[in-house]
Amino acid sequence: MIAVLRVRFDTNNDLGSVWSDDVTTAWMQPLRPWSLGHYWMTASHGLLSLQSTVWPAVVMPDPRKAGGDNKTNRTLLTQAAADAGTTQRQVDWDQTDVLVLVFAQPTDLFGDGSASVPPSGGGTKSIPVTVVDSPPLSSTAARNSATASASITNWTRLETSTPRRTPA
Repeated sequence: MIAVLRVRFDTNNDLGSVWSDDVTTAWMQPLRPWSLGHYWMTASHGLLSLQSTVWPAVVMPDPRKAGGDNKTNRTLLTQAAADAGTTQRQVDWDQTDVLVLVFAQPTDLFGDGSASVPPSGGGTKSIPVTVVDSPPLSSTAARNSATASASITNWTRLETSTPRRTPA
């Protein structure tokens, strides 16, 4: 299962910068045109399980080190966010295969990574993590699901549309 965790740094006082549950859930729906879930369903030809759980947002300090390299900072960021999911939201890591982190502010660390998480039986397991920065939405738009959903749909359409080459 895909766990989606929204993350806001404690220096970000704009509560509206975190996507609403409705917007985030719609973004992960495989049957919703132009959503991330739809893109993944299409790209995988329906072979990937896209069952997901959207967890409530967490608030955490930015763990990245000034002047640190990208790999080190990505590791610090993904592990701190997974740890925040454990302590603040009790994410069910037993059922989680992939973690998608949606940050409410720019991190400039798009892409993949991994995190060690505690399954209920003890020990740790490593799961793949992808980092996504949400596009800025005004506080008013974030509170209005219809407006925010339209913004996300338009943003996702731009992100997932790629020029097609016609064979010669």
